[in-house]
Amino acid sequence: MMNKLGKKKNGSKKRSEADHIDLKESKDLIPSFEVGWRIIYDTGIKRLFEIINSGMKGRISTREFVIIYTTVYNMCLQQKDFQHDLYNRFCSTVRDYLLNDCRPRIFDNDKHGEYMLIELVTQYRSYRFFVKWMVSTFGYLDRQYVKRFHKSPLKKVAVKEFKEIIFVQVKAQCIPVALELIEKDRDCKAGIDRTVLHDFIAMFIDVRGGDLKTYKEDFEKVYLQETTKYYLRKARIMLDDDEMDCSRYLRTCEAIIEAEQQRELDYLHHCTHTDLLRRLYAVLLVSPQQQIITMPRG
Repeated sequence: MMNKLGKKKNGSKKRSEADHIDLKESKDLIPSFEVGWRIIYDTGIKRLFEIINSGMKGRISTREFVIIYTTVYNMCLQQKDFQHDLYNRFCSTVRDYLLNDCRPRIFDNDKHGEYMLIELVTQYRSYRFFVKWMVSTFGYLDRQYVKRFHKSPLKKVAVKEFKEIIFVQVKAQCIPVALELIEKDRDCKAGIDRTVLHDFIAMFIDVRGGDLKTYKEDFEKVYLQETTKYYLRKARIMLDDDEMDCSRYLRTCEAIIEAEQQRELDYLHHCTHTDLLRRLYAVLLVSPQQQIITMPRG
C-alpha cells in the first residue's frame, strides 16, 4: 500500500521526485518543468524506444497514456512558459531520435542497394509510430499553444524533420533501387516485398503533407520513363517471336495491362493511372499496330 505522497508504509527507500506526483491533484503539484518532463519521458518516450528497439513488441498501456497526457495538460495550464518549453522539447526529441537512432541505422551500417531501401522503410515505419504517439499525447499543445502563437503543428514539424534529416539525403540513392525492384517484380522474380515499395513511394507524398508535386516530379516521371523502356523491349521481343500470333500477342498485352494496374494499386498513387495506361497502350498496341495486323491469326 502507498500513501498520497507515494511512500511505502513499510519504510522502504523513497521513490524519485517525479514518481511522487499524483496527477489527480492540483496542477501546482508539478514543481518544475524538468520534473514534469521526467514523468513524460520515463513513462512514455522511454517505453516507445523500448517497443521500437524490440521489433515493435509491446504497447503503451491506457494508464501510461493517461499519465503522459494529463502531465502535459497540467503543465500547460500551470505556466505559459511550460507550453513553450514543451513545444521546444517535443521538437528536439523528434530531431534527436532521427539523428541518433534512425540516421545511423540507415547510413552507418554499410548498407547499400536494396538493404538500404529496406532499412529506410523500417526506420520510417518506426518513426511514424513514434510520431503518432507523440502527437497524440502532446495534443493539448496543438489545440491551444500552436494556434495561439501561430507555431507549426506538431505533425508538420515531425514531417519536416524527417524530410530534411533523412529523406532528402537518401532519396537519390533509393529511387534507382526501387525501380530495379519493380523491374524484378515484372519479371516475376521471387522475394519482392510490395509493401516496402508502397511505403517508400508513399514517402514522396508524406513529406509534402499530401501534396503530389514531389511524387510526380521525383518519382512518377522517371517511373513512367522506365516503364516505357521496359515494355518497348518486351514488345520488340514478342513481335520478333516467330511463334507469336496475333491472338496470343493481344492476350499477353491484356495480361500485362492487368498486372500493371495491380501494381498501381499495390504501391503507386492512383494519380498515375491515366498516364500509365496511356503509355502502355501506346507502346504495346498503338505504335506496333501495323505489325500486329500482319501477324498470323491464332
